Amino acid sequence: MTNLTVDDLAKEILTNVVADFRAKNLGATDLSNEYVGVSLPSLESTLCVGGSHSKVDFDLALKQLEEGELAKTGPPVPYENEPGSQVFIFAAFSKREFAYLTEKGYKAAQKLPRKTRSAVPSVHISGGDVSSNSNRSWNHCQPNREPQPRQRLRSHRTPREPTQPARLIS
Repeated sequence: MTNLTVDDLAKEILTNVVADFRAKNLGATDLSNEYVGVSLPSLESTLCVGGSHSKVDFDLALKQLEEGELAKTGPPVPYENEPGSQVFIFAAFSKREFAYLTEKGYKAAQKLPRKTRSAVPSVHISGGDVSSNSNRSWNHCQPNREPQPRQRLRSHRTPREPTQPARLIS
């Protein structure tokens, strides 16, 4: 496994936060409000498994998302002033128990390249027989064709070449 940069880790965190947002079937109004998002300890253990990233990498990547206002953490708790102090601080900070998505983060995630699966299934043929199952799957597209019996593939060779098994070229 190759080590990724902090920027790459930030993208992975954002991708996971978006996946959590979608899994919870939340809406656009939730992007403006705080909601209980993905657990940071579980996210950290998922993304830092096998030593691919350190805790420092994870914290820096999360900080990068927070500073860019792509994600926020929570829940917020008020700062506890010392009793009897003449200075009163009115502020809140995050306990960093979970991460949640912002509208800006949602829009940024839309621009990330997606790891998509090909819509075309891959086919592996070993040996020379092709099962009639492959013909059956196309019968619904070709209603006037009768199911074909099992066929034997022949290799593409000239008389001088040794016999080779048939290969599917994509």
